[in-house]
Amino acid sequence: MGLLERKSASVEARLSSLEDELDYWKKLSEPNASFEKNHTQIGRITEVLKGALNERLKATGQREREEGVLTVHALWDFFRSKLALRCEPLFERYLRAADDFAWACYEPLRSLLPPGERREPPLVFLNGGWSPYTAARGVSFRVEKGAGQWLVKYPFQDAVEKLPVPMIGVPWYQVAHLPDGLVIAHEMGHVIETELGFGGAIEQAVYAAKINPARGDTWLGWKAEAFADVFGCVAAGAAFARSLVDFLATEVSAPGGGDTPEGDPHPPATLRVRLLARTLCRIGFETDGKSLESDWKEAFPSLSIAPELSKDAEAMVDSLLEQTYRVGEHNETLTNLLPPSKQEDVAAVATDIKNESKTYFADRNLHRREVWASARLLFEEDEKTYRDSNLADRVLAKIESAREKGVRGSTDDELKTLQPRDLAAGVALATALFG
Repeated sequence: MGLLERKSASVEARLSSLEDELDYWKKLSEPNASFEKNHTQIGRITEVLKGALNERLKATGQREREEGVLTVHALWDFFRSKLALRCEPLFERYLRAADDFAWACYEPLRSLLPPGERREPPLVFLNGGWSPYTAARGVSFRVEKGAGQWLVKYPFQDAVEKLPVPMIGVPWYQVAHLPDGLVIAHEMGHVIETELGFGGAIEQAVYAAKINPARGDTWLGWKAEAFADVFGCVAAGAAFARSLVDFLATEVSAPGGGDTPEGDPHPPATLRVRLLARTLCRIGFETDGKSLESDWKEAFPSLSIAPELSKDAEAMVDSLLEQTYRVGEHNETLTNLLPPSKQEDVAAVATDIKNESKTYFADRNLHRREVWASARLLFEEDEKTYRDSNLADRVLAKIESAREKGVRGSTDDELKTLQPRDLAAGVALATALFG
């Protein structure tokens, strides 16, 4: 075998190894296999990647073909590395439970869409940040750059965002403290806005709030974060708000912390607390809403907001909650699309966990959200008991008991219908990367 023949055989061997690995992961995600809950995520991602690979392999040059294999490997590694952590005992239970919570925030709205318009379940992963961030459509996936110049071309980042699975990154240390995981609900607000096209309705809510025009542009800049905060409260109630306030307290306590810099998409921390408190009061957590603000003022007496901004926050919350959002044929308010839990129900779940009793849940997704909220309640009631009695383990067990059997997301028939679209997306991906 000559040099060129050996080179060609090497490229084909690398190609075969990638195809074999993709097929291997698809088998791992079949019903009753270890990754069945990731069935549709893996299925749709691999179809897109195969489309990109097949398009690139039409090239006649060896270097171009090799670049195609390496690029698809890099794209797949972004997902593979995150899926593989679900095989590690230290991370498996938390990540699968976090996927359950994200799904509980997403599935009630997703189910209202026609099958062909449905995205796949979000995938939660661990990263080096100190607070969660989301990577939905239009938001950078922060793919690792490789040594080769083919990985640092600008279109690579732009193209990878078109892959069909929303991603939510959470800090590594959250594995050790379940109550922090409630802020995933805020990130799901961003996913919902992006995936379901709520941006126009959210903007309408800003105008409907009738805020003074002098501050209108500022609130338009804050609208996505304000909506995500409101969504988080609707999804997980007072427990979410208190978890988020813990993160805000870290921000303002840091050197140079305090007011939000001009142009930041997040409102100032104290104004966000006002948004959270108003939302809680509007959805049945009035006592918690009032205590949230009083606790914040006691902890940070030097931080304040102008009275007109406080009134703006009230108007914004009211408008976001009264605004209707179209999902498929439905046009409903947020609380109709995602019914909030009740504080007494969260307390009942917490009692069940302490007593290790089993209860029936009529709404699986609502129950999952209430179980996560109960983790915060149990922690705040008695931190020592929470730690010494390993209540976090009981919370995880409760979440697992609410996990439905079978795969999650699109049906196999829907995946077959989506296959040509995903393969075409792969071709577009190859075109964006290589021209």
